[in-house]
Amino acid sequence: MDVSYLREFSVLADCKSFTEAARQLHMTQSTLSKHIAVLERTFDCDLFVRTKQGVRMTKEGNVLLKHSVQILEDLQAARDEIKQVRGHYGETIRTDVSGPDAYLKYACRKVGAKKGLDPEEIGVLVLYLSGYSIDRIGSEQGISRDHVAQMLGETYKKLQVSSKEQALRLMYSNLE
Repeated sequence: MDVSYLREFSVLADCKSFTEAARQLHMTQSTLSKHIAVLERTFDCDLFVRTKQGVRMTKEGNVLLKHSVQILEDLQAARDEIKQVRGHYGETIRTDVSGPDAYLKYACRKVGAKKGLDPEEIGVLVLYLSGYSIDRIGSEQGISRDHVAQMLGETYKKLQVSSKEQALRLMYSNLE
């Protein structure tokens, strides 16, 4: 389970709508639904009751929400403390990211929203900056290799970067 799923879960709990939560999170409804399904499998329970009017939390969902809030607060406290330590020793940019990192996802969503990227472009960017190959991104997103390459080119133009390193620097500089 990716810890960013807890944030997504919290947003869905607040919005009570997959459509609105996905919009706020700059992701597709399908992706959000898959992430919630992962949480439900992880905890072996339904977290929401789905209705035509939206979603309603189950008792188990309310328990997870309470803990999610605490976990996310603890993570933010850790980020703040690490940021202070990093300020004393200088910043290093991770270029060897092996999978979608919660901080990178957040930064891509934040910067992507400012630069006018759509949710699909943000999703492809996160995977690419996380070290996924173009073929694997295409497979994960259900799009062709050529479409991934074209999207990355357009995304780089919108971000005004010309390399993966520049894109990573842009993302991490926006976490400040």
